[in-house]
Amino acid sequence: MQTRRNFLQAAVSLAAGEAPDPAYRLWYDKPAPDWNEALPIGNGRLGAMIFGGVGEEHLQLNDDTLTSSAAGADDLPLDVTKRFDEVEKLLRGREYAEAAKIISKNWTGRSWPCYQPLGDLHIAVAGAAEPNDYVRELDLRRAVAAV
Repeated sequence: MQTRRNFLQAAVSLAAGEAPDPAYRLWYDKPAPDWNEALPIGNGRLGAMIFGGVGEEHLQLNDDTLTSSAAGADDLPLDVTKRFDEVEKLLRGREYAEAAKIISKNWTGRSWPCYQPLGDLHIAVAGAAEPNDYVRELDLRRAVAAV
């Protein structure tokens, strides 16, 4: 019920025109030039990166079922005991790169999938003019993004 109440509180505050709390607001004065500067939104399953275009908005979409792993890759047998003492010795000896190689090759490997993009959504805004006062923002408290 907490999620529903937070959604309703956000909807009411939007309707009332309440200003976002500056402590929970990310804002920028131009559109994001690349993915690293876009604003993230999502619910844990579906997500998007908002670039903040005026004449054309760009959203890069993501779904948590789209990963780089192969079927059954998460079920790979994992036995860290075989080289645990060796890795521990390397770490205590501050030989981090050598320990990382063993860990990556034998313990993680393909069992750590990476998210893959679902697709790009471009929304053309008819009649959009260059703005006089551009703001791209994400209100973390209300979970609302705006341009």
